[in-house]
Amino acid sequence: MDVIRRNTDYALRLMINLARNFGKGPVSSKILAEKEEVSYQLTCKLMQKLNTAGLVKSQMGPKGGFFLEKKPSEITIKFSNSVSGSLPSKRDKAISAQAILISVGTRRSPPR
Repeated sequence: MDVIRRNTDYALRLMINLARNFGKGPVSSKILAEKEEVSYQLTCKLMQKLNTAGLVKSQMGPKGGFFLEKKPSEITIKFSNSVSGSLPSKRDKAISAQAILISVGTRRSPPR
């Protein structure tokens, strides 16, 4: 049985939060940390990795924060990388983010 590493679990939780708030503007790292019960320092590190991977964008300023780069239904994550602990690169996204969408409450058919 594969076990998802702690940081992968936290990164997915942060992505789910952003999916829930898609289209509502950026969400600050502080709010993400509080809502998902992840330390602020770790949230900042994970959001930087997700930004580098091209999954989220950041907006600077007093009302800044993070938001998904694409619609939740268009985001893909290679789960095998998540299990091993590394986040996917921009060119290495293979499996639909169906798990994220189901967690948010949107049902989609599996990717083909």
